Amino acid sequence: MKTWIGIGAVIGLALVIGLGSILYRNLSADFQTTGQGPVIVGELAQRGLAVATSQGCIACHTLNGSAGIGPTWYGMFGRTETLKDGSTIVVDEAYIRESILQPGAKVVAEFENIMLKYPLPEEDLAGLVEFTRQLSRPE
Repeated sequence: MKTWIGIGAVIGLALVIGLGSILYRNLSADFQTTGQGPVIVGELAQRGLAVATSQGCIACHTLNGSAGIGPTWYGMFGRTETLKDGSTIVVDEAYIRESILQPGAKVVAEFENIMLKYPLPEEDLAGLVEFTRQLSRPE
């Protein structure tokens, strides 16, 4: 029994360290280390960045255009995406909100439906929408 608890603790610690590393790498690469990430302005967008970090969104959705478990948020707003059912959609505020509240409703073709529901308060949803909008504006 003690062996299983020890193995579980090691695996749990490795997962936490790995997730923390992913979060830090994504955030650092885009906003801190390189200085080349988009400038996020305004309290609402800053709130969105804080929510994306605290809720773990950036573990799956990269902020710099690189491949991830989920679609990158860089350049996402306004982009046309092909969905698993073959239809297309332009990523807008309604799509982002729906994807957070009902993740399986419209899944981008190259990705699996693995996102969990996030019942966030309106202020956090609005912040995430503004944050992703700012990640998509031309530099």
